[in-house]
Amino acid sequence: YAIFPLLWFFKTKPNLLLALTLLLQVAAYLFFAGKTSATDRFEYVLVFSWLGYFGFGIWLELRQTLPKILLSLVWPAGAVILTLIVLSAKSAIDGGLDPLPALKFTRLPIIFLALALNLGLMTSNLSAKNLSLTPVSRALKWLGKNSYLIFLAHTIGLRLIYAALTQQL
Repeated sequence: YAIFPLLWFFKTKPNLLLALTLLLQVAAYLFFAGKTSATDRFEYVLVFSWLGYFGFGIWLELRQTLPKILLSLVWPAGAVILTLIVLSAKSAIDGGLDPLPALKFTRLPIIFLALALNLGLMTSNLSAKNLSLTPVSRALKWLGKNSYLIFLAHTIGLRLIYAALTQQL
């Protein structure tokens, strides 16, 4: 919880912030790549498992323009990455790997898929010079602005939903 506000110290150097946070996240994913266990919950609670996504959100907020080539390649790149993820997971499961490690979200390609999809959604139907025109980008910007509060409160909502679905209310 304390890490997210500390990221704002890097707001004057958004490229450095993005590089450092993604590097830490990639390192964490590589560390966990060879690990298998009955559960992978431990990986998700570590700050390094999601730090790059926060860095990416801050980087997007601080950028005024994005290169046109990046905007034109984001959806094709996302489709290619998704296809590779699905094929590699299927191959791993067909090869006898337990589905839990084959499908876990702390796999390296997931980082790139998440970044591509977020960038694609954030910039859909936009010019390279204006990142705030579409309803999708405005909704995502609102989610980004309130993400820390959502992060802190999401377990309460999930527990209520679970209790309602299992008739424990």
